[in-house]
Amino acid sequence: MKKISKELHTVEIMNYVSWYTKLLESNNADKLKILPINIRWALKKTIDSISKSAQLFEEFKNEILTEFQKEFFSDEKSIAVKVPQTDKNGNTILDEHGNPIEMDGRQIKKEYLEQYKEKEKEINKQLREALSEKNEYKIFVVNLDDFVESLNEDSPFEFSDLEMLSLIDDTCDD
Repeated sequence: MKKISKELHTVEIMNYVSWYTKLLESNNADKLKILPINIRWALKKTIDSISKSAQLFEEFKNEILTEFQKEFFSDEKSIAVKVPQTDKNGNTILDEHGNPIEMDGRQIKKEYLEQYKEKEKEINKQLREALSEKNEYKIFVVNLDDFVESLNEDSPFEFSDLEMLSLIDDTCDD
């Protein structure tokens, strides 16, 4: 295993760390078992070296979103409302009687709506800029050719997993 320097955008870091976190979950144990120890080790060392940037981005994001909420979801700039609960597809969730299940929410007052929209645009711009920042990282690489060639069609690894593993592939020139 060798170590190289590689420039990565923050958004790439977030994707790698998220994928690795999911890989560690118990329902992905089959994938981990298939990975040879040298690949697991290179992957762990690489994720360890980039995860601080992911943590810093999350802290930055949480900080600006918390400040945004404090500013606009106060009694001064918003009112309490009941909001229908929705599922992941945006459909309203109904109770056993067919009535919408509601939860507490906040609605921005009309006189602050334009200010809210401007601040929201500003925050989105800050987040996009932070995600596009590029830094150099130490990456531990191994040759993945033999591993990839050994995979068959019923492998738990999907193409997207292999794309993520390409981070530590010493034969990739990206």
